[in-house]
Amino acid sequence: ILGKVLGVSFQTLPAKMWSESIELFNDKKADLLTAVYITEKRKERMLFTNSYLISPHNLFTQRTALKKNVRLKDLDGKTLALVKGYAAEEFISINYPNVNYVLYHSQLKAIRALAMGQVDAYIGEIPSSFFLMEKEGISNIMLSDDIGLNMRMSFAVRNDWPEFTEILNITMDQLNPQIRKDLEGKWLNYYASPDQNYFTAYFFLILIYLICLILVAYLFLKQKIMCHKAKRVKELNEAKNRLFHSISHDIRNPLGAMVGMLNLANAEEVQEKKREYISDALSSSKTLMGVLNQFLDFSKIEAGEMTLYKEPQVLQEVVDNIQHILFRKTGREASLELNSEVRKLLKSRVNIDSLRFSQIVTNVVNISLAPKMKSNFRVKISWMHTPKSKHGWAISDFPDLVNEKGYILVDLFNINTGITLTHLEHLLHPYEEENSDCPKQYATSSLRLSICKELCQFMNGKIKVSLNSRKKVCLFSILIPLEVYSDELKSKSESPLSLSKELSSGRQECVLIVEDDKINQKLMTAICEKEGVKVVTAENGQEGLILMQKETFSFVLMDIEMPIITGIEVVKKYRKYEKEQGFDRTQIIAITGHEVDKGEYQSFGFDKVITKPFSPAHLQSIRQKKNKVNGVQSSKYQLSKKEV
Repeated sequence: ILGKVLGVSFQTLPAKMWSESIELFNDKKADLLTAVYITEKRKERMLFTNSYLISPHNLFTQRTALKKNVRLKDLDGKTLALVKGYAAEEFISINYPNVNYVLYHSQLKAIRALAMGQVDAYIGEIPSSFFLMEKEGISNIMLSDDIGLNMRMSFAVRNDWPEFTEILNITMDQLNPQIRKDLEGKWLNYYASPDQNYFTAYFFLILIYLICLILVAYLFLKQKIMCHKAKRVKELNEAKNRLFHSISHDIRNPLGAMVGMLNLANAEEVQEKKREYISDALSSSKTLMGVLNQFLDFSKIEAGEMTLYKEPQVLQEVVDNIQHILFRKTGREASLELNSEVRKLLKSRVNIDSLRFSQIVTNVVNISLAPKMKSNFRVKISWMHTPKSKHGWAISDFPDLVNEKGYILVDLFNINTGITLTHLEHLLHPYEEENSDCPKQYATSSLRLSICKELCQFMNGKIKVSLNSRKKVCLFSILIPLEVYSDELKSKSESPLSLSKELSSGRQECVLIVEDDKINQKLMTAICEKEGVKVVTAENGQEGLILMQKETFSFVLMDIEMPIITGIEVVKKYRKYEKEQGFDRTQIIAITGHEVDKGEYQSFGFDKVITKPFSPAHLQSIRQKKNKVNGVQSSKYQLSKKEV
């Protein structure tokens, strides 16, 4: 400002510390010093202008001090930090001789010493001290006591240049008062609000705290909403599964009765044209039942309700079952290629859920026999101790395997197939929207393949589909891990049944049918009577329980979902009654429209589970098992329960 008024330029010399400035001034390298406080010692070697700025000095202490307002008189025996050469040094030495002080070469060093606890207090210029604390990020220092040291700052000029002092005084007197005010505002803004920095820091800390609080509350509410949504989705899935369960029962019951009645009608002596109509209706009913079963299985897999029921089975029976499926689907004997390992293990037992394994093989065969794919095919069955890379498998594909000791591989080669890469893509990705142009014949095949994939994964296995366009061969490969038993299969001991007692005494077979659906009851009655079995019927669980307690039956066919008392409750009550009376075990077969866990139903007290529709083959299976029962008959069972 003075340079502009005087029309001269001032050259500034670099000096980081006050002592350096004094040294430059004493060596006459500097002609002028700014913001200098007038003391008697300084008057000996300097000339001073009129004061142009009042610089307040104060006592600073740490914020952790026990006394919030520490005064100079409280510093006896304490250590005070001062800047060497500053007027505060002369002020303390004259007015407070008992205070110990340490001299530092700069304000910053003195401030750092106080911040680190090396001294107890510090006297310094308020504006520049706060400026340095903010710049260094020091926040543990506060103003403590106003020591009344408001220094009037002047320009210091060499003592051999009094003319320059007079020029500066005249120039400052001519300055506009607003210029002086702006100058004070620029330098003394820290003094006007000494706790402004801390207030700002506190403000931002509180703001950050509130933001964090709002964020935590938002995340908490979001998590709560997500949990509520997940709970709601779970409830909806459970409701959907209950609806599926109910619908499947309501559909399967009449559909099963329809299939059964058509089977009976097809076995009767009828005209050829009528037999053709019946056969077509029977085929369509079976197809509809198959599609329904596929959808219900997929729903069960999606809901995580699918269970495995593994039991020891001779490997030869597994291979024969595959042969039987091929014969049933193609109407001709299909040749099976068995590798040497399979031939060695044919008489060994393996732990397998034969129902699910048969379902996988059946679905794959159905896919191979789909329209546009109908052709000659061959099946190869192999046994491997570990998945081999040459077959496209790797042990890394099976991370969950623990106890399995081998793998059965079923390769179905579909030769001269009409399937293309596009069709294969439709099979592998049946639910993508861009596949809306998928041929109708592949819709069911896609669902079947999806179910096969899920079932294989459920059994810790894999299924792969590959296509050799050049050779026109589509390969379906099923790899399932199995545990092999070293001992031979032993025949299971079966509980004595009341029917064997009746056979030994020459009585006619008598079966109790407990079924609330009239059509299904009529169907089972017709099948049993056709085989020469006497039938007694009950329309609900309570009526069936009373008959079972009064009469002796060869076996009981028990529906599950019935009015008054369910089939499960009937069996539990009757098994308890049977045990209390000391009667031998009566064979009770569950007849259900659902795919159920056989092991669970056997724990309820059932001896066997049959899925509707009931057929002559089911009756034959029951009678074959019953005729294997041996043992000495109980004398009380030579009489009827009524007689006992």
